[in-house]
Amino acid sequence: MRLNEASMVIRPRSAWEAIDLGCLLARRHIGLLMLSWAALTLSFLSVLSVVLWQYPTLVLLLFWWFKPLYERLPLFILSHALFGDTPTLKRSFKALPGVL
Repeated sequence: MRLNEASMVIRPRSAWEAIDLGCLLARRHIGLLMLSWAALTLSFLSVLSVVLWQYPTLVLLLFWWFKPLYERLPLFILSHALFGDTPTLKRSFKALPGVL
């Protein structure tokens, strides 16, 4: 991590400023975020649906229960984008086992 290459000014922020910063980063990288999130969650949901096709309630429960795992990939992308090293979709998925 190279702090001198940050795309934002690094300073203590209030909670509202931090939310604004997160929204700004998300808007800037919305395509990559949505594509990576959809690829991960839809593939996981389809595997669950095929394996547990007789138990749709269990599929939804497990999909919801594993929700914290889906949030790791967007956080990885945004954390690297903050320091000027926006990962590609391929690099993000390669880093996923280490991020989990």
